[in-house]
Amino acid sequence: MLSKQCSSDPFAEILPNNTPDLNMVFDILKRGPRPDPPVRAPSPNAEALSRIAANVGSVIEPEYLDKQDFSVLDMVSHLVTAYRTLKLRFQDLKRERDALEQERVRLEGVIQVNQVKAQNQEAEWRNRENEYFTGINNLKDARDLQARLRKECEGRIETMQMEHANRVTNLEARYKEEEQRMREEHEFAVQGLKSTIQSLETHAEEREKDFISGKTQLEEAHRIKQDELKEQFEAHESKLKQAHNQQQERLQKGIQSRNKALIARENFSPITDGELKSMFSDLVREVDALARLKWTLNRSPWTDELQSQISDTPKRLQKQILQDTIWNALFENVFCSPFRVFEKEGSVLELQWNKAFGKGR
Repeated sequence: MLSKQCSSDPFAEILPNNTPDLNMVFDILKRGPRPDPPVRAPSPNAEALSRIAANVGSVIEPEYLDKQDFSVLDMVSHLVTAYRTLKLRFQDLKRERDALEQERVRLEGVIQVNQVKAQNQEAEWRNRENEYFTGINNLKDARDLQARLRKECEGRIETMQMEHANRVTNLEARYKEEEQRMREEHEFAVQGLKSTIQSLETHAEEREKDFISGKTQLEEAHRIKQDELKEQFEAHESKLKQAHNQQQERLQKGIQSRNKALIARENFSPITDGELKSMFSDLVREVDALARLKWTLNRSPWTDELQSQISDTPKRLQKQILQDTIWNALFENVFCSPFRVFEKEGSVLELQWNKAFGKGR
């Protein structure tokens, strides 16, 4: 109904020169809609105003129409507001109509699809019905077979129950026999363990007595050994103390004698240069006389052939070799250091001297 009444704009036919006819519209609105139009002079816009009054009469509030003090501008403003509201409603209804049309088209497609599905479902149900009846027949046959099998199973169950009862009876008898046998073995084992425990306790008591006696003997031997060691230690300690005292006395005497020797002055008179020169001259003559001795070749590397090859006068060469050997020995053992004449003690003193004064000039 609304779509047919509001299919076109109700104010489309109102022209700017039809303002004086609004009073008639307001009168109609105040009185309410009537089935018959009012009897008056025809106007070019009478039909349009009638349609406006018919369409807008239900929009304007009745309490607003009851007011006596409203102007034409207020009425027009209220009418325009109502028109805008109606226009918005008209647009909403139009959108709803389009949406309903789309929904109708969609539902028609869905109905067609559902009809096809219903036909396919009906064919499937018929096939299932045939399968169901076939299955029922098979189930009847299976039920008969099951009844036969049940009877056979019941017979087998009775037989198995009887066999089970016999087996249980036999097992109970065997269990009682085995229990009696195990009880006897247990009692025998307990008796054996008791006797073993008694023998072990007796053996333990004997071992304890032996241990106590052995401990006593060891303690006595330890005490005796400790006393002996104590006596030996005391005797050895006394000997060591005595030896220490004697050694201390000897050292004290040595210290005293050395102190006396350090305090005492020696009467030293140095030799003169002439005497020293005379002593060295005597040494030179003695070395020369020793070098003139005749050689005895006792595994000497200086053979006669070697001497003949080195020098034309072998005797002179022998003298020179002996002189060189003697002077070399005197230098190494006497003249090279003032400490060489003291042998081992001199070597220690020479080493200390070299460490202290061996560097530089």
